[in-house]
Parts: sequence; structure tokens; C-alpha cells
Amino acid sequence: MALCTCAHLTNGQTGKLGAVDRMLNEAASLAQDLEDPRGSAYVAQMRGLAMLFRRDFDQAVKELRWASDAHKHLNDQASAAYDLAVLASAKSANDESDVQEVLHECLSLCAAAGEAWIRSFALFTSGVERCKAGDFSGSVDAQRESLMLRKGLDVRNLMALNIDALAWVAVERNDAERAARLFGATEAIMCDAGGTLVTQGLSAPMHETYQSRAQAALGHQGFQSAFEAGLQMRIEDAIDYALDERALPAERTDKLAGPAGTSVLTAREFQVSHLIARGHTNKQIAAALVISQRTAEAHVQNILSKLNFTARTQIASWITENDSDTGSTRPRPR
Repeated sequence: MALCTCAHLTNGQTGKLGAVDRMLNEAASLAQDLEDPRGSAYVAQMRGLAMLFRRDFDQAVKELRWASDAHKHLNDQASAAYDLAVLASAKSANDESDVQEVLHECLSLCAAAGEAWIRSFALFTSGVERCKAGDFSGSVDAQRESLMLRKGLDVRNLMALNIDALAWVAVERNDAERAARLFGATEAIMCDAGGTLVTQGLSAPMHETYQSRAQAALGHQGFQSAFEAGLQMRIEDAIDYALDERALPAERTDKLAGPAGTSVLTAREFQVSHLIARGHTNKQIAAALVISQRTAEAHVQNILSKLNFTARTQIASWITENDSDTGSTRPRPR
């Protein structure tokens, strides 16, 4: 197990391919000597991932299919679901035809267990496949669901992948300005999270193709202007924009602006504010919005900062006053 974990952490590092192979070979030999089928299945899983990093998709598919069969035989549903998610990614990169079938099996296992992380992975791949097939509405739905799950898990480098993929659909829908903003937001998140998956991962060729198309549609100056606007977004605002959650219409912001002209809250922050007004704790807010408690705490701090408040009771009073003035501060859906 230690050798497999070390091999996984070493994957993708320049000049370390030989070390990865040596570790996995030793792990495979130990598992065989110990007659440990779980160890052998784990080695196959890690070897499949290693092949995926090297873009040896045929070998990756072979290893991951073996691993998924072995884990199902061992009744290890969690490991089998992960095998299938990575297998679908390898098949997608290899332009194979049965990707959605593999994803369906993976998502069924995740749904039965109430699992979120692997599900978000599978939904991302499903969105990529739907985009390739011209099902742009289906692609958006899959990417947004994946993004919402990853938002709750607070995995920013993976959220960047979703936002990038949503930019592809914007290009296909002839909204190059929105695409450029999303590309800029993706870049900002990557820089913040130290991620390289967008520019170096399996979907990098699609990223490059669609970004080039957006640049061609807008021209250099137009693309840069929209890209910079996305680059300046806070991550919460970028996610809201990607999910199409908008701030309230401009004509209502005079009623909803904070003290001393502070900026209006995002749609998500309004949701959190209403829950605070109902007496919810951060833990209860996290459960209600299907986000992590840490993310809920960050939203509360952002609200306090924007409104120049120091206590949750002030947020509750502000919400109550604005509800009285305008009928409701709850953002309306588009």
C-alpha cells in the first residue's frame, strides 16, 4: 500500500517514470507473495493511473478494467467506482465509443452510496463527452452538477476544469465574450490553487482549441478585455458566474447595498444571509446548501466584510429590514 501511494504521488513528475515503475513492480510482487488480491487490485488501479499520466490510453484501459473487475469481485464498491471513473476518462481521451456506459455504471455505484467526489469526476467526463457529441445542454448540466459537488468539497483545481469546460460550450453557442471571461476565471483559480490540469491534463487539447476559437471571434483586444475581467473575479463570483447565479438587478441594489455603499452580495451570499437570519449555524448552513463547513464559514466572513458588520445578528437584522423594504432579498432565478 505504501509503495502504491508513493508511486501515485510521484506520478507526473519529470524524470520519475522509472521510479514509478519500480515501486509498482515491487508492490505487485509483494501482493503476489502475500496472496493478497486487494493489494493486486490496488496495484492495477495505480498502474492504470500511471499509464493515463503517460497518455498510454490502451494500457490504462486494460489495467483499469482489470482493477474494476477485481474490486467488484472483492465487493469493494468504492474502489470499483473510482476505477470506472478513471477508466471512463481514459476511454474518453482515447475516443472510444462506450464511455457513457462506463460512466452510467460508475454513477450508479456513487448514487447508491451517496458518494460525491468520484461522482464529480464522472460528471466532468460525462460533460466532456456530451460536448464532443454536440449535446451542449447536457454538457452544461453535467458540468454544473460536478462544479456544485466540487464546490462543496472545496477542490479548487478541479473546479477550474468545470469552469473551463463551460467556456467550451459558450464558444459553441457563439458567446465568445462569456467564454473569455470563464477562461480568465479558470486561469485565476489555477494560479491560486497551483494547478496545471487545465493546461497540461487530458482536456488540454480541447482547452487550447476553444480558447483559440474565442480569441478569433473577439479579436485580440476584445478577448483580452473579457479575459482580464474573468481574471479579476473572486473565486466565489467566478463560480456563481459559471453556474449562472447572478446578483440582483441593478434597480434593486440601492435597497440592498450595505452600509457606506459597500458592494451587493452574490446570489450564494444572499442565500447564506437568509439562513443566518433564520438562526442557522455554520454547520446547518453547510448541510442546507450541500457545501463544506469551511466554505460556509468563508461565506459568512465575506458577508461580514462586505457589509462592514462584526456580528451575525447584524446580518439577520439587515436581511429583515430589506425584506420589509423590498418584499424579499432572495435572488430570483433567471
